[in-house]
Amino acid sequence: MKAFLVDTGILYALFAANDRWHERARLFVNGYPGKLIVTACVIPETVNLVNKFLGQRAETVLVNAVAQVELGVEELQTRD
Repeated sequence: MKAFLVDTGILYALFAANDRWHERARLFVNGYPGKLIVTACVIPETVNLVNKFLGQRAETVLVNAVAQVELGVEELQTRD
């Protein structure tokens, strides 16, 4: 299975409809045939930004996506 590592930028753009990368991020994520993964350190950073700029409702959607394994979460290893 294909996997693609995403970071805070693309995740935030997905939630922020007024972000200039929103549409591109949405099209990529909806069209990607594999699994999207994030590193564990991206989660709190993204949650903080989403909550601060978009509110608690958007934060809850993001946290639920992680909890329901819509995003794969990988721990960083020393070799990374």
